[in-house]
Amino acid sequence: MRPVLGDAIFWIAAVCCLVAQAAIIRSTLRPHVPAPAGQQVPRPRTPVEVAWVLLPALILAGVFVLTWHAMHPPRLAPSAQLSAAVAPPRAS
Repeated sequence: MRPVLGDAIFWIAAVCCLVAQAAIIRSTLRPHVPAPAGQQVPRPRTPVEVAWVLLPALILAGVFVLTWHAMHPPRLAPSAQLSAAVAPPRAS
């Protein structure tokens, strides 16, 4: 696969995941509809919901960072590359 195509697929996937995660976070933080009168509905636990929304978001961000580094490994500067000099054998 060409690097340009791989980068395009990566960024399209990143944007799709970002939009989906933003929608999930938005739906979690939106005010909840009150229960109809006379029904016992447990109150939502917003801090727990937010934690369970942010945890996968952070894991997904980590996966994207690791994927980016796998696709684009860091290149060493020429001075940082190892160079080995072969010495002539010593006479005994």
